[in-house]
Amino acid sequence: MSVDYSPKAVSMMVAQAVKRALDSTTAEIAGDVEENALRKKTNPGPRYLNPSEPGNPPAVRTGNLARNMGHSGVAEIKVVGSRVTGGVFNSAPYAALLEFGTRKMAPRPFMLPTISHNADRYKQIMLEEIRYEVGR
Repeated sequence: MSVDYSPKAVSMMVAQAVKRALDSTTAEIAGDVEENALRKKTNPGPRYLNPSEPGNPPAVRTGNLARNMGHSGVAEIKVVGSRVTGGVFNSAPYAALLEFGTRKMAPRPFMLPTISHNADRYKQIMLEEIRYEVGR
């Protein structure tokens, strides 16, 4: 039995492992943002009653913001230095306005605080996924 340990074969194996790990991690981040931030407070009633406090995640009225959370897998690995990126996004048209605020409204961040709070856990997920994929 022969095993191919050529640099190209190893490089392809590691790239596939990183792709899978990044996809898994971005899915985890999107799920965390949806679970931890967007569902903390419900806001029944007319829109002018009980708005979320500035600096806190937005109150949930319809669930549209939660439904629009997503993550993008990595179609191709592009390594720049030691950096590989994946994407987490919210496609609701008002998501960025809530996250960063406007001239007339203070931010109601729901993505960045969750990601910052869990950054070490996401790094650990990436490492575990890569180890698993390479070890198969």
